[in-house]
Amino acid sequence: MRATRTCGTRGNPRRDAFLARRAEDAQRRQAQEAVEREVQRPVCGDCGQKFTDDRWKASTAVEWDRGNSHPHLCDDCEYRALEAEQQARVDERERQEQERQSTPDRIGQHGLEVVSA
Repeated sequence: MRATRTCGTRGNPRRDAFLARRAEDAQRRQAQEAVEREVQRPVCGDCGQKFTDDRWKASTAVEWDRGNSHPHLCDDCEYRALEAEQQARVDERERQEQERQSTPDRIGQHGLEVVSA
C-alpha cells in the first residue's frame, strides 16, 4: 500500500510565517491610512466638531445644479445658518412691506415723487 499525502495536514512553517507577516503588514498599513485620513478630516468652522464621513463627502461633492451652501459647516450648523438666512429674508420682506405702507401718498405708481404745483 502506498502512502498518500494529505494536503494541509502538516504545516509549512515558512509559508505560515510569510502569511502572518503579510497580515501584520496589511493591518499596519490600514492603521496608518486611518490615521492619515483622520488628520485630513475637516472640522466645522463654527462649532469645531469633526465632520462625519457623509458630511465630509457632501462638502467635497460638486453638484452643479444645487451647490453646497455652507461646505465649511457641519450638518447642525449648516441647518442653523440656513434657518437664520431664511428668517433674515422674511424679516427684510416684512420691513419693506411696513416701509411701503408707511410711505406718504406722494409717491406715484412708478416710484417717482408726485409734485403738485
